[in-house]
Amino acid sequence: MIHHFVKVFSERMGKPIEHMPQATMNAFVGYHWPGNVRELQNLIELAEIRWDNGMLPNPLSTQQTNSTLRFPHQVHGEITKQP
Repeated sequence: MIHHFVKVFSERMGKPIEHMPQATMNAFVGYHWPGNVRELQNLIELAEIRWDNGMLPNPLSTQQTNSTLRFPHQVHGEITKQP
């Protein structure tokens, strides 16, 4: 879903995304999503607005990300569930 919304907003706003930092993807994947799909859509749109020359920035503040991560452990670039 993340890639779908990135593509939709990229085309709509005419801002091609060439790179999504691993930290941004980790934040999207690990976030609790109390607003579900609409919140995901809104945050990706916000990131697209904050677009930086082909890079999709993390629209979640560090405080939000740290306080709501469900899968904070990372092994070799992949998210793993906590025991």
